[in-house]
Amino acid sequence: MEIQCPTGGTNVLVQGAGSGGAGTICARGTVTTSGSGGGSTQQVVVRVRVVTGEVTPPPPDPEPVQSGDVDVSPVGQDWSASNVPVSSSGSAGVPSTLIAWERVGSGSWSAPTSVWFNAGGANPTDCCSAAAPRSAVASFAAWPPPPPPLPPAART
Repeated sequence: MEIQCPTGGTNVLVQGAGSGGAGTICARGTVTTSGSGGGSTQQVVVRVRVVTGEVTPPPPDPEPVQSGDVDVSPVGQDWSASNVPVSSSGSAGVPSTLIAWERVGSGSWSAPTSVWFNAGGANPTDCCSAAAPRSAVASFAAWPPPPPPLPPAART
């Protein structure tokens, strides 16, 4: 599993931050499992959680589900989670940890993947509108190659 946004140490835009700085962020990344087993594709689920502080190591298992957990199904290898609750943010940025796990079918949850970031802060990154996921970039790979360059003009 890879977390692409937020990235380590960045300030992240918190949507709807109200009293006490609580609000939501977006997160996105890619999964590394194929989701296939026995010739059939099994559903892959990614569970995302934000906790205040720089948590090391992150919790090994996302069970039981907590009220702030967000489950999403990847599209291809890419996943995107919106409205992930953060309990605190501020103009200086509040140290936080995003944790993500993946599960194929009814199997066990993967080991956690985590990243430290600041909820809020100066010039925050909006992970809801940050760079396009790999699936969008990969779609260009299906385009035909450009034509070869034209021959140089003949000199007379």
